[in-house]
Amino acid sequence: MAALRQRLSKKAELYFFIGWDSLDELPLWKEPDKLVQLCHIVTFPRADYEKPDLAVLEKSIPRISQRVVWVDVTPVDISSSDIRARVAKGLPISRLVPEAVARYIAEHKLYR
Repeated sequence: MAALRQRLSKKAELYFFIGWDSLDELPLWKEPDKLVQLCHIVTFPRADYEKPDLAVLEKSIPRISQRVVWVDVTPVDISSSDIRARVAKGLPISRLVPEAVARYIAEHKLYR
């Protein structure tokens, strides 16, 4: 995100999309406070996962509540971990990601 910020205008607003599960684990990430300074965190429900408590997250990542945008969508029962695992096993992902994404993953031999 820092590299992207350097390439774009300082006026550009950056948005990072993650599920509730990842938001809850954000304090475990490397320098989560810097991520929150660089961009808005757009978060959405995940199947079988409760909405994270921002008051708890604030203890580890000050001012995170000012940067989180909650999006109310129907949870999709798929994750990036599932997609990476399918690619590693040689299973198709065409119904899980846009065609351009599947092509990029294949061309760059990602997750193998």
